Amino acid sequence: MLVVEGYFDVLRLIGAGIESVVAPMGTALTEEQAKLVRRYTQRVFLLYDSDKAGLKATFRSGDELLQQGASVQVVTLPEGEDPDTFVRTHGARGLEAQLSSSIDVFERKIQILERGGWFADLRRKRQALDRLLPTLRATSDPLTRDMYLGYASTAAGVSREMLERELANARPRVVRAARPPAPGGPDAHPREQRGQPAPPPDVQRVRRADRRRVAGERAIGAERELVRVLLHRPNYFEQVVERVGSDSFRDPELRRIFAALVVLGADAGPEALAERLDADSVELLQELLEEGGGLDHADEAVSGSLALLHERTLEERMSEIDRELPLANSEEKDELTREKMQLTDELRRLGGRRWKQFR
Repeated sequence: MLVVEGYFDVLRLIGAGIESVVAPMGTALTEEQAKLVRRYTQRVFLLYDSDKAGLKATFRSGDELLQQGASVQVVTLPEGEDPDTFVRTHGARGLEAQLSSSIDVFERKIQILERGGWFADLRRKRQALDRLLPTLRATSDPLTRDMYLGYASTAAGVSREMLERELANARPRVVRAARPPAPGGPDAHPREQRGQPAPPPDVQRVRRADRRRVAGERAIGAERELVRVLLHRPNYFEQVVERVGSDSFRDPELRRIFAALVVLGADAGPEALAERLDADSVELLQELLEEGGGLDHADEAVSGSLALLHERTLEERMSEIDRELPLANSEEKDELTREKMQLTDELRRLGGRRWKQFR
């Protein structure tokens, strides 16, 4: 069976006489759809666009199908082509030739990483393995997974035993639902904190609130406070943008608001900012504009937030070092250990003046 991205591709291929073709109708291939495909066939060809978004969709769909025990091949069309245009020009026979030169989805992933030089240095090799591990975990067929492990070990230049340990340790993380905030408490909706009735739960963007209360995400509060202060006190703009960029923000909505502020400048009004934002970000922007309390401590909030984001950057690098060490040779291990000691010292110095969460 061929899996393509959209219904125009399906129509074009069926019109050319290729009838074993389906599409997930413009969304990511779901587990239920993968199970349905697997009921009819074991061998699946993924025929998505070759751009960045198409490759991402290819590997996401591949993982879903591998989890159902399918054998997954990737068809790579010439640059600038999609199934619709290719079949329109070359017909069914041309597409059949492309199918005959398809490669396994895991082999295609490694091919892209090799061509991008991802196995050339230690840090990128660690990141490359992080991209391979989800596919290894998703592969349910024991024989296929065994072959994938051997291929990944050879391509990355790491032992098979190390990869097996990584697979055993790197289980998918389960995020438990957060408790609802106590009425009037510090985690309550801003309106309720001001003594006003909170909106109904379905209006409160529960998804976003839950995400921000996940343990270990203290710095999200610092991101929020920085953006809030900038919206109310634009005189802090230069101080903040000199220290952080939009890539320092993990919350996607806060990142979009901050990026819009950087583009438009400190004196940008809410209407101008809203024009550059999606609906969720506009809603958050409105929330932040309504929260004007505590701004007499703006100096403390800005300096503490910046320190907390810097602390997070140091901790993330230390975690990255821990993940790189098993791949390093003795000389590289010495260098990584020295760097980790320096980061530890810097974190210890920050700990003495660590900012407490500001509300």
